[in-house]
Amino acid sequence: MTTADQVRSLIAEHLGIDADTLTDDARFRNDLGADSLDAFELLLAFEETFSIEIPDAEADPMQRVRDAETSPPSGTTTTRCWRGRPTKGR
Repeated sequence: MTTADQVRSLIAEHLGIDADTLTDDARFRNDLGADSLDAFELLLAFEETFSIEIPDAEADPMQRVRDAETSPPSGTTTTRCWRGRPTKGR
């Protein structure tokens, strides 16, 4: 399963929708009906699944499915920060 497939699967699971219906341009809040709690839970799921930490400054611009698909590093085994910058304190 590719990283993009994993991201889509997480989004679909957390929002209770079919992953095959997600489009790259779908907006989490406006198109998929995600509220702030949904967005927070998705960020936590991304962090756990990809063993990364997502700083608030980089999470805020993530508004569409394509933003989430292109941001997490693929299959990291160590804790890393979003977009590959090292995480402090881990």
